[in-house]
Parts: sequence; structure tokens; C-alpha cells
Amino acid sequence: MEPGILFRIILVGNAGVGKSCILQRYLEKGFDDKYEVTIGVEFGTKQIKIGNKPIKVQIWDTAGQENYKSITRSFYKRAHGIVLMYDVTDKTSFDDLENWLKDIKDYANDGVDIALAGNQVDLSDCQDNCREVTYVQGYEMKLKNNFCAYHETSAKTGQNVNELFQELCCVLYKKHQTKGLGKNQESFVSLSSSADPRKKYKKCCK
Repeated sequence: MEPGILFRIILVGNAGVGKSCILQRYLEKGFDDKYEVTIGVEFGTKQIKIGNKPIKVQIWDTAGQENYKSITRSFYKRAHGIVLMYDVTDKTSFDDLENWLKDIKDYANDGVDIALAGNQVDLSDCQDNCREVTYVQGYEMKLKNNFCAYHETSAKTGQNVNELFQELCCVLYKKHQTKGLGKNQESFVSLSSSADPRKKYKKCCK
């Protein structure tokens, strides 16, 4: 039987878009609306299956502030997949995706798989109609950059959170089965030879 596989995924995007809350929701099915800024990098792990194959997903939640970008950049090379996140109620966070993409191009491995997430979609249906980025704008961004997945998500309700990570992990697993990573990329990690990192993450950002 094929040994377990470890996928490393990092969450990137502006501060306050909800990266920590998405991580918490995915790991524990919970939500805490208290804003707590991530300092540096935090991570959590989750066991999933694709087909009957055991997969361990290690998710790194990175700080979005400019003064922590040097720390975030040091993790790009180790990532098999990236979740690029913005807030659908904050057009600036969407516009700044271009800057994050430049960092990914400069520091991540060639051909790294990227999933796009428009978070805080629960707020877009509020009485004040505070949505600033449409679904179509996000979808066009996905097509323009050939992202492997795109979902509008809500850490509060759980909308599309599992679907986001499952779709990205399926893409990673297919790559692992067929051709592995690009020639310049670190191989996927076999759990039979990899230490099991302790679970650690902050509760929660916006």
C-alpha cells in the first residue's frame, strides 16, 4: 500500500482577509470572530483521504503585514500548494493580489499550484450590501492566472472551505501520481520518513 503523503500548503494574502479563521474552520469546524493578528507563521495539520489514500495536509498561515513578508517568503520554496486569499468586502485586498503573485513568482517553485479564495462572502449578503468584489471578477482572475481552483468562502459559516482545500489537494495528488513536482521543486514528503509536526495555530483573525 502506498505510504501516506504530506502536502504543504501556505495561506497568503493581506492582513485581515481571514486566513487564520479559514485555517481554524478547516481544522476544527469552529469560528471565533475575535481578531488576533498572526505574528510570523503559524501552522496546523489535518488528515484527509483522496480515494483510499491517506494524506496529511500541513497548512501554514502567514502574516499579511509588510514587515513580516521576509518571513513569509522563506516558506514559499517549501510549499506544494498556495491558497491566495482576498476579502470580497475589501477591493484593496483584491487589487493587492498582483503584489502577492509577484512574490510567488519570485520566491516559490515553478509550477506551484495556486487556489484562489474570496473570503468573507457571508458579509456580502448583509443588509448594507458591503461586497466590493464580484464573483465574476474573482473568476476572471482565476482564468487570467490559470489558478487550479477558485471558491468564495466563509470561515463563519464554513461555506466552500472544505471544497477549497479538497480541490487543491486533489490537484496535488494527481500531480504526485502522474509526474511529481517540477524538476526544481522539492518532492512530496512521505510520512514514513517525515516527523509529525505538532499542531499549532492562532485563534483567529478577521
